Amino acid sequence: MITVLLNGGLGNQLFQYATGRALAEKHGVELILDLSRLKHPKPGDTPRRFELAPFNIKASLLAEEVRQPLGNYQAFVHRLLLKTGIPLLGSITLKEQSCGFDPLLFKAPSNCILDGFWQSERYFKQITSFLQQELSLKAPSAALRKSSSILSGSTVAVHVRRGDYVTNPSAASFHGTCSQEYYRAAVAVIQQRYADSQFLVFSDDPAWCRDYLDLGQPFRLAADLGLSDSAEELVLISCCAHQIIANSSFSWWGAWLNPSPRKLVIAPCRWFTDPAVATGDLVPETWVRLS
Repeated sequence: MITVLLNGGLGNQLFQYATGRALAEKHGVELILDLSRLKHPKPGDTPRRFELAPFNIKASLLAEEVRQPLGNYQAFVHRLLLKTGIPLLGSITLKEQSCGFDPLLFKAPSNCILDGFWQSERYFKQITSFLQQELSLKAPSAALRKSSSILSGSTVAVHVRRGDYVTNPSAASFHGTCSQEYYRAAVAVIQQRYADSQFLVFSDDPAWCRDYLDLGQPFRLAADLGLSDSAEELVLISCCAHQIIANSSFSWWGAWLNPSPRKLVIAPCRWFTDPAVATGDLVPETWVRLS
């Protein structure tokens, strides 16, 4: 079986699920989701909860169990064994080494624990059709059905991520937030191609957006639509014709799940505050990146 150690918010959990699902599909084995990291976060981490329950996912939850982090030496040995093809008795843990795509994942055996964020569609692009089915909602609310029905073919989803990117010192120093200049430039690119665009803003800080966000164009707030949770907001993002995303895995998934071949997705060039962190595998090649 493939076991995924879930960590982070909805967007990160989707990356981890999708990667584990692809590996489980490859081996024809069950996918297990381990929630111990969510239940017992490390000091300084933003508290998170399991957010995949609203979706039609195909996975089981591991019984209550706290997994100790794999030591650096053990992680090195497991990685070396994978590289050399030497079999290892029992389960092997593949620990992510960096933000870039790791081809070693495809050598992982059918009894494997995945420990990382796995933020690249290259891990799961081959099961896109499966994921688009599984990452639909079990029971969309009346508010979501009504909201999606009134979207026009010119509606653009704009995601403004603040939350812990502003309030948590660790997250703020690592991620940072997208500038007003980025959003205005992205709106201008959209309007060059689609002059009749209408903008719907999604944010974890709608009050700030209402008072301070300047797109250079009028916009509506998704917070006023009465959606029940973040899963519904993500699905509504995917229902919009085009997306302007933040440096956020949440809006990354909202854009990725938009099945339209004509969609225009704008993403920031800077995903992390440290420019040395590799993000070349994070944003699909067909998306437009802006400073």
